[in-house]
Amino acid sequence: MPQDKPVVVFRFVEGEPGDAIDARSLSVTIDGANITPAFRIAGGDAWGSLTGVAGAAALGAGAHQVFARICSERGACGSVSAVVNAEPPVERTGAATAVTGRGGKLLDFLIRATRRLLLP
Repeated sequence: MPQDKPVVVFRFVEGEPGDAIDARSLSVTIDGANITPAFRIAGGDAWGSLTGVAGAAALGAGAHQVFARICSERGACGSVSAVVNAEPPVERTGAATAVTGRGGKLLDFLIRATRRLLLP
């Protein structure tokens, strides 16, 4: 997962008809730290950033333990635990810059040609 945008989505469904999910019971931790307030719930999904609240420091590179738990209104709970690996952002190479440079020249050429056609 990218270190600069570590977002996860959890999907859940009712185990039994008539035993609805209790959205207030959602709990999410990373490396033991509670980050539940950073998650939003809609329908059968909960999503949020592993850095916690907006503006928090970036997630450190490397492996991190993520744990999530949610319960039904009757108290039946489900949980998931996973190790996620945060990778630093990929650096752009000189080849990418060269392609962008040629694309900019082509765009300039097209703009000049269009002006000649449209202007008296």
